[in-house]
Order: sequence, then structure tokens, then C-alpha cells
Amino acid sequence: MPDLQWSGLHDAVLVAARLDWDSGSAILELRVWGFEQPRICVRGLRRLEVPREHAWGPSVSILEAKHEHDAERERLELQMQSGDLIRIEADEIRLVEGP
Repeated sequence: MPDLQWSGLHDAVLVAARLDWDSGSAILELRVWGFEQPRICVRGLRRLEVPREHAWGPSVSILEAKHEHDAERERLELQMQSGDLIRIEADEIRLVEGP
């Protein structure tokens, strides 16, 4: 089975987003066909934007994920099929699978 990749998140379902303000960490729980307990783990959170305006209509699915990084931080944009754009900036953003 292939590894879980950012490019493979098209049609993945965003199930939940949890933020620990004190530690600056977050977990976004996903449902991705063929993968067990996929999630996005964030450490050193700097910015989190989570609009839920549904400009294109209601949806819980991801259209596209863009992950970038430089020497200072990582950035993730999740374009939702609802038209909403979730943005995250942090020291570390990882896409992981399993318990």
C-alpha cells in the first residue's frame, strides 16, 4: 500500500479539528479511503484560519492540499469542496497514519 501523501487528500473527509492552545498543537482528524486513522499533526502553531462559510455549498471533503515549508516554518492550505480555505502556519505539520 502506498504512503499517505498530501497529494492524496483529494476527496478526504475532514472529521474534526482539535486545538490545544497551551501547547500550541493541533490535530485534524481525517477519513481517507485505504488508510487507518489518518490525521494532520501540528506543533508550534503560529496561525490557524478555519472559515466555514460554504460559498460553494456544504461539504466536508477536501478538494486540494498544498504543503510548503521554508527555513522558518511550514504552511498548509486545505481547499475544501465547500469553497472554504483552511490555512495553518506552524513549526511542524505532519501527515500521519495509525494509532
